[in-house]
Amino acid sequence: IKVPHMESEALTPPHTYGKHKLEAEELALNINEDTLCLRLSWMYDRKSREGEHGSLLTTLMEAISKRTPLSYPINDYRSITSVWEAVENFQKLFYLDSGIYNFGSENDLCTYELVEKVLPLLGGDLGLLEKNYEAFKDNPRNLRMDISKIKEKGIHFLSSLEGFEKCLLDK
Repeated sequence: IKVPHMESEALTPPHTYGKHKLEAEELALNINEDTLCLRLSWMYDRKSREGEHGSLLTTLMEAISKRTPLSYPINDYRSITSVWEAVENFQKLFYLDSGIYNFGSENDLCTYELVEKVLPLLGGDLGLLEKNYEAFKDNPRNLRMDISKIKEKGIHFLSSLEGFEKCLLDK
């Protein structure tokens, strides 16, 4: 799979959502050169909020309680971050130079592998988990972030797996 994305690489988002995010980022930087843009990963929390779709963690917890079979892709790589870890790091942003920063956890596991490691921590049955070989088969998805730029500024995140482990230990 490709390497994690850096802030400096040229972007060509294939979908409207990503195109709009990139356009907003470019507009903000053009209007005010002192702008700080954060590229965030998929976020999770231990609790669902009414009216919101679930995060990966709440989806897993619900599937465990209902004994619902789970299927996750082996060709999907993404950074996944605890919203509370992002909040804890937010104050440090006030001391950064303007520009674009990846802001979230690094992750080298595909979505299936991450779920395979998190499910037992939740008391889930691995027998309910299966590999999805079809999703992204022809074009593996890579939404991982390289956070070396923000690390150089003294802001650190746990890996996606470490973040889930910490979140579950902090109950």
